[in-house]
Amino acid sequence: MSNAADGYLGDWLPHKDSCRCSDCQLEKAQKSIARLEQENHNFHTWGIVEIAVRNRNVAEYCEHWEERAIKAEQERDELKAQVARLSALVSERRKLWFEHWRPIIKAIGELSVQEGMDAIERDLKWVASAVRRPCSLRLSTARGFSCAR
Repeated sequence: MSNAADGYLGDWLPHKDSCRCSDCQLEKAQKSIARLEQENHNFHTWGIVEIAVRNRNVAEYCEHWEERAIKAEQERDELKAQVARLSALVSERRKLWFEHWRPIIKAIGELSVQEGMDAIERDLKWVASAVRRPCSLRLSTARGFSCAR
């Protein structure tokens, strides 16, 4: 085999010297040989996807899934934007809630502290009154010690 045309495909073509066909047919055959050699080269160097998409059905199938993927990505981006908007609304709502309820919560806390202070004052008054008058201390289940008369 001296050149590519003398290979497997070249054996089927008559040589130019012994050919009775026209030059047009010879050029056509040489173009076919070049095309087939290029395809052979491609089939040995391309990947499976590059070969598969040459089939129209496979190409349509790939286009279909590419379109679905693009559509899904757009929907994902829209949902991400919606989540960002909702997060901003929630943080704004939380801020307004705290601004509205903070004084009320603070007042309730102050009431609780005031009630605690009032209870302490009552207990101190009770202790002071118990110390001022003579009494015998006995164990009581309600307050620990009580003054009995």
